[in-house]
Amino acid sequence: EVQVKDGELERLGNLRSEWAGYRKLLTEVGTRLQKAKADFKDDLLNSLADMRTREQELRADFLRSAPFDGEMHGEAPALIDEYRNQCAAVRKKEKEMAAGLKIFAIEAPPNKETATTEKELELLQVVWGMWDEWEGKMAGWKYGKFKEIDVTAIENDAAQVGKRLYKLSKEVKQWKVLDTLREKVEGMKKLMPLIMDLRNPAMRDRHWKGLMEEVRPPFDPHTPPCPHTYLSPHISARIPVPFPSSGGP
Repeated sequence: EVQVKDGELERLGNLRSEWAGYRKLLTEVGTRLQKAKADFKDDLLNSLADMRTREQELRADFLRSAPFDGEMHGEAPALIDEYRNQCAAVRKKEKEMAAGLKIFAIEAPPNKETATTEKELELLQVVWGMWDEWEGKMAGWKYGKFKEIDVTAIENDAAQVGKRLYKLSKEVKQWKVLDTLREKVEGMKKLMPLIMDLRNPAMRDRHWKGLMEEVRPPFDPHTPPCPHTYLSPHISARIPVPFPSSGGP
């Protein structure tokens, strides 16, 4: 016969109460786990609401302050970079929240605001790139010599930029920077007859003298930056096109 020790008998006697205590502990842990899960879900939903607010605020600020105006040329690159960084921060936060949303089978609402802002940032980058490209060409034309101006090249460049602006105008509306750039290009195209007249071999010193009296101040028509005088809109507007003296003897 096996002799059961008193300590083992005591533990056997306490088994029922130990089991009851264990089950109570499981119940308490389960309750705390459910509460923690509910709290986590609430925090997640609050974060989602905050994110939604942030997306709307970013969109509103972008529409209010982004470089849509030609007068914002100096600050355009920095603003574009800043809004790109803000959009990237939003996307990063979305990724961080994705795992938590998946746990509760919560589908994040579509972020149309940020998607639209990202698209328009790309378009702004294109527009301001065209602006810089055109200004670079203008600088070369303005400060060269009349005899060296390639009118055909200018006309071709203007036509290409005009086509690109037309395509962009279908995607965006009411961007002043587009209108300003278009005016610059059209203004240059309107100057072509004047440039052709001023390049006319029939131009004599008396013709240049009469022209200088019209536009002032005096200048040397044979050295740079002579063309710059005529490519200033407020001056070229005062010169008849075609210039009547250019065809004279």
